[in-house]
Amino acid sequence: MPEISEERKNELKNPMGRIITYSELQFISGRYRIISVGDICTLELIAHGVTPFVAVFDFKYMRKPLEAEKVKILKEKFRSPIHVTNAAGTISKISVSAAKKLLKSEKGGAILVDGEDDLVALPFIAFADSNTAIIYGQPDKGMVFVPPGSGAEKKAKEILKEIGLL
Repeated sequence: MPEISEERKNELKNPMGRIITYSELQFISGRYRIISVGDICTLELIAHGVTPFVAVFDFKYMRKPLEAEKVKILKEKFRSPIHVTNAAGTISKISVSAAKKLLKSEKGGAILVDGEDDLVALPFIAFADSNTAIIYGQPDKGMVFVPPGSGAEKKAKEILKEIGLL
């Protein structure tokens, strides 16, 4: 699987968008189709009345298993996720394909990652249209909002190109 360089991993420790507050969620969700990446991020959106168009999760938080009641919420909201394998520090070709497929979908859906879900945000950022925003969790910082046309798509495409996925 294509692996991200250490330099890029360090870069990605900084948000690719801006940290948002819960009070901004209703405005954002009314304006964009939302792609959420990360279990806690997705659960927080749901708890605040925002069901993502697409959700990416791995039933883990900080590499520890998610509590059963939280897994149940994700399974109930997203009944038929696309299953992909994605090792830590990598992005699989199937993850990129799944992201592209769901972005073109009329109904949305979910990706259930066997492995690590964090970097699956990159293909969504790279290929989202002007009606789609990505929200992902940034440990110890909060939720990161990446609107279309923010410039983050250029960086995401650069990274995907570097690892041979573009």
